[in-house]
Amino acid sequence: MEPIFVEVHKHSHFSTFKVPKLPSHHFDLKYEIVGPSQFPVDIVQNSDGSFRCDFEISVPGQYKLILKRTDIDKPIKGSPFIIYADPEHVPTDPIYCSFGDPLKFNTRFVPSAPHEHAKLTYEIIGPSQFPLTLQPNSDGTFACHGQPNEPGEYKIIVKRADHPSKPVSGSPFTIVVEPPQEDSAPLYGFVGQSIEWITSKVSSEHDLHYEIHGGGKFPVDVRRNSDGTFSCQCQPHKPGYFQIVLKRASNDQPINGSPFTLFIEPESVPFDPIHGVARRLVEFNTRFMPIAPASPPVEFTYKIISGHHFDVNFASNSDGTYRCSFVPPEGGFYRLAINRADSNTPISGSPISFLIDPEHVKLPILYAVAGQTMKFNTPLVPQLPDDPVELDYEVKGPRPFDLSFKPKSNGTFDCHGTPHDAGFYEIIVKRRDNGKPISGSPFSVVIDPDPSDMPKITATAGKPLDFNTLLVPSAPGTQPNLIYDIEGPVDSFPFELHRNSDGTFQCHGSPEQPGTYKITVRRADNNQPISGSPFVIEVIEPPKSSSSSSSSSSSSSSSDASSRNLTSSTSSSSSSEPLPKADPSKTTVTGDFKRGIVGKTNKIILHTKDLNGNDLKVGGLDFDGKVKFNGPAALEEVTIEDNDDGTYTISYLATVAGDYRLTIDIEDSPMAGSPFLIAVEPLLELDYENTELTGDGLSKAIVNVPTSITFIPKDKYGNKFLNIAHEIKGRLTQEDDDEVVVKVIDEGNGVYTLEYTPTEAGDAELELSFAKEELKKSPYRVKVSEPLAKAEKSSGKKIEEVVVDKKRHSKSEDRHKKEKKSSGVFGPKTGVLLKQSRDGLGRVWKTKNVTVNLDGEFLYTNPGEGAKQAKTLYLLAKSKIKSGKTKQQKFVISIAIKRHRQHIWFFACKSAEEQKEWIDAIQYILSSILNSEKKTQLLKLHKKKKFVTQVKKDKKSKSAKSTPKEKVKETKDTKDTKERDDSFSEDSGAGVDLNTSALKSTKIENKSSDDSSEPSSFANAKISKPNLDSSSDS
Repeated sequence: MEPIFVEVHKHSHFSTFKVPKLPSHHFDLKYEIVGPSQFPVDIVQNSDGSFRCDFEISVPGQYKLILKRTDIDKPIKGSPFIIYADPEHVPTDPIYCSFGDPLKFNTRFVPSAPHEHAKLTYEIIGPSQFPLTLQPNSDGTFACHGQPNEPGEYKIIVKRADHPSKPVSGSPFTIVVEPPQEDSAPLYGFVGQSIEWITSKVSSEHDLHYEIHGGGKFPVDVRRNSDGTFSCQCQPHKPGYFQIVLKRASNDQPINGSPFTLFIEPESVPFDPIHGVARRLVEFNTRFMPIAPASPPVEFTYKIISGHHFDVNFASNSDGTYRCSFVPPEGGFYRLAINRADSNTPISGSPISFLIDPEHVKLPILYAVAGQTMKFNTPLVPQLPDDPVELDYEVKGPRPFDLSFKPKSNGTFDCHGTPHDAGFYEIIVKRRDNGKPISGSPFSVVIDPDPSDMPKITATAGKPLDFNTLLVPSAPGTQPNLIYDIEGPVDSFPFELHRNSDGTFQCHGSPEQPGTYKITVRRADNNQPISGSPFVIEVIEPPKSSSSSSSSSSSSSSSDASSRNLTSSTSSSSSSEPLPKADPSKTTVTGDFKRGIVGKTNKIILHTKDLNGNDLKVGGLDFDGKVKFNGPAALEEVTIEDNDDGTYTISYLATVAGDYRLTIDIEDSPMAGSPFLIAVEPLLELDYENTELTGDGLSKAIVNVPTSITFIPKDKYGNKFLNIAHEIKGRLTQEDDDEVVVKVIDEGNGVYTLEYTPTEAGDAELELSFAKEELKKSPYRVKVSEPLAKAEKSSGKKIEEVVVDKKRHSKSEDRHKKEKKSSGVFGPKTGVLLKQSRDGLGRVWKTKNVTVNLDGEFLYTNPGEGAKQAKTLYLLAKSKIKSGKTKQQKFVISIAIKRHRQHIWFFACKSAEEQKEWIDAIQYILSSILNSEKKTQLLKLHKKKKFVTQVKKDKKSKSAKSTPKEKVKETKDTKDTKERDDSFSEDSGAGVDLNTSALKSTKIENKSSDDSSEPSSFANAKISKPNLDSSSDS
């Protein structure tokens, strides 16, 4: 019997052959199933003697159904019956492939005998025929492989070879061969930007799903269009190279054009303008540029939108960015657009703006006059269109002044300012947007003095002309080179210029003819006249004098023979032959006649000449009493040596620096240029025994508080070094290696203040150097601490209340009651110590109406009433007063007093007017204390009457009321003791004395008392010695 082919999950039946039997004999059939599973079989005998078998198989495979007679237990004819149960015959989805790609698909399960494979044949219906290979798989399916040679739709019918009429489950198979697949063009975008594209037409009714290959995952929205294409949209959140593979959901096959390649660059945010300098290399890096793996570097195209043409070079960095470099030919604004060459799309941040400064060429020195408006133009300052640049400035010099800047259409700025003091200035002009100096900055400015300050100059014919110019400023470390022209009755006369230590020039000359002269003195570098030039000089006739008076004058001059240890070694010739006569007007000097050095033997060579200006070849002149030095101190040694060749060597040794005047007479007449001004300067060799270096800043400092050191450098003779601030350097190195530059302030007269402001607490090193050599004890170890208020807060110490001694309180109160005047004055010391830091220096004292804070925090109790109270100040050193508003909008006065460390007193006032009254009063008190012979005074302020009262010491009337213990001797030791003890009773730190029981009223003389509408002038108050004896609490 032929095999029986059925489909799972469907009712099936077949009939057996006729089974013979006796007419009266009856029997049934029984069955046995051999196969993948068991299933029930319903057997019913037909009328023709055969049997009908009904069954339903759920598992595909080959089955053997054995039917036997129940009476004889023998199989019937045809048994066993072979049943092939195929999977459900459901049509398969179309199978897609691209033309040129191999066709691959699997059949469904094809049942066969155990350990055997079914044999299949196929039939192809389509545009063309092609061979198809059917290979059995281990799971009972068959793998079909072929290569369609034309695109189009095919139907492949797969049958069993042994039963050609029986196709396998799923047959026929629909094959769609799509036209040749074209690679889709890469997509380019930026992070945060929506990327959209449309696929080609897809021959499928099913949806698509996607896979992302690359450096990240993100959602892709895929929607079918009515024309069979799909619209895709995504928004990558990170840059990189991505491939999106779109597949059919039915068979997981990629669609035509898949995968789709995405190059995602960083977010396209404009670059900040890039600054550069003309004719110098400008470099910048692009943002990350994604490329496909194993691809060559990206190539670029560019276009200069604004500015002059230049070539741009691109070089790949190892991190996916690219270095761009170019050399702009001129200053100005440039805009550069850069595209990827492979896609012609802009890179992230393109176009890029550049602000190119002109070449940084040092501009000539600017000259102006004090008190007059100074004007100059800056070089080009490039700026963005519609975004004008703003400038900041800093003026460094004797006295800073205000500047204003006005932009011009050509990109430069007009600068205006009015300097007040003469000197050399540096004006640093910076861009506000990036803090960088503009081209040409710093601008060097020389401010000449007002020429009207130059006095009138007169001279006498035949007599030395000697006058000083006004200040001729110059850059530090340089000296102006001056030239001159003379106009007058004669074309020229001997004239010399010598620079003084104060920056002026001493002018020496010898006009022989009377009349009006104009001497124009100019700077040689720019031909610019100095202030006061041309100098108009009236030369008058010399007065007539008798020979006797002349002889007397000569004798007097000779009798002044050198009082400076002058010794002469001139040879005395006994020859009767007359010596050649030296002409004073022709004789010249060389050597150290303008500048000398302390501690060094300086030499001046005198070259004698005759009337015709010829050098004399013999000596013999007598200079006894005719070479004189005048200066700040006597010279250690002065000698004159006759070289016997017409020259003479004048040697001098000075130990005190300063300006010396040398007078040389030849043949009883002053030589040309005499007197000579010699600037004797100390040699820059520091002597540590004489040098002074003092100040707390050498060992301790406070964060964000300026700390100062006083430095007085001297040489071994005790001479101070003037105008050498540029030779002093210093820096503070903090724990995190941050450096703070030490500011050097020239206080004048050889005193220099070294100031620095530390920015963090901890141990620091202070390095100080002079003349490029480090000081002996440098570096200094500096302990930088936090401000007291912050230190207390961070220490977490509990605030303790300390009540003042009740006995002291009662005694003080009794004394207070005896005093008639109590209005506006503190009562006895009823203050409570609220806080106290570890070192006892930070404290807060509180009275009934006023809180005084010493550690920098603001605490108030009825602050408005505080101004009505009289405040007693105990001041020991220099003080600084500042005023302002607190965050609570209270008017506050702060007094910083420097002793062991800085302390601050705060006073709260009701209004700005009241604040100003207090400031005036306190300033007057401080000036009185600083000018007083005594270091401590008790002073009382009274706000209502608007004057200052100083407690008088009334020995006659008040000494009897004071006990001997309360009297204070006016000796230095007692003062020192009082400085230590006259503070709060709890510690020895300097403080505010709130005990005013010792204050006594005094009379004030006010010269302007008639005008009651105006407050009394503090300058008119009489200041007398304070009454210290009655203050027992101190």
